[in-house]
Amino acid sequence: MNFLKSTALIACLLAGGAQAATITENSDFGDFGSPTPLGVLEIGSNSISGSLATTCTPTIETLADCSSGDEIDSLSFSLPSGFEITNLVLTITNFVTTDTNLSEQLGFGNLGFIGFDANGIFPISDIANALLSSRFTFEAASGSVLTNDPNAPLLQGVGDISFDYSASFDVTEVSLAAVPLPAGLPLLLSGLIGLAVLARRRKSS
Repeated sequence: MNFLKSTALIACLLAGGAQAATITENSDFGDFGSPTPLGVLEIGSNSISGSLATTCTPTIETLADCSSGDEIDSLSFSLPSGFEITNLVLTITNFVTTDTNLSEQLGFGNLGFIGFDANGIFPISDIANALLSSRFTFEAASGSVLTNDPNAPLLQGVGDISFDYSASFDVTEVSLAAVPLPAGLPLLLSGLIGLAVLARRRKSS
């Protein structure tokens, strides 16, 4: 009876956790210096949404300086024991830029920058690497390219960038792969059974 009660309780907890957990940026999520704690993610569907708006200015470096404004949103998290993040998808909406020459970029986690120049949906296949430091990080930047003339300065994307982002994902139980049996195990078992049968025959005779 206690086992049934415990099983029912766990089932209720999992069912309750399956409700969508939505984290919305009401105040700035902050940057690397002051990450807003996200806490323990809920089992089931989760989503994080916010916005970035910054102005990129030319520099002598490869990339323009986009630190003016809200360039980075960063949130730390932890997972319940025995669970992992799956089905992670980024979505960009309300994309606006004054830079018409180059594509803008969304930096995400440890994956580097993803180029885009309009609204779009970006499924993330390398989730473990993207969230290696247990942190969701969204960053706006402007792309840059070299001109054909090697003596010419870098052509950099500059101007205003703003967009809304959302990350939808599931927190699911880690599936443990079945441990394969050693190839010789059936042979060993049949040998042991044969020895047992032989010993019994000798004992009975």
